[in-house]
Amino acid sequence: MSQKYIVVFNKSTSAEDIEKEIAAVEAAGGEVHQKYTTSLKGFSATIPESHLQSLKNLQGDGGKIQHIEADGEVHTQ
Repeated sequence: MSQKYIVVFNKSTSAEDIEKEIAAVEAAGGEVHQKYTTSLKGFSATIPESHLQSLKNLQGDGGKIQHIEADGEVHTQ
């Protein structure tokens, strides 16, 4: 099963490393919807659960990824 996520990289992560992770998501059967390069570095994608843990392993001290969040709609009153 796949779910849509927003993946945000640390500011120090190179564009080359980000492209490698995007390619890995696509190789795992995911689909990248949007790339973010101005206010933050990252992308939104539908990511297979089988690949999600690989991305989560890149979080933490010295990791490439700052955080991963499930994407969804935001409603106001």
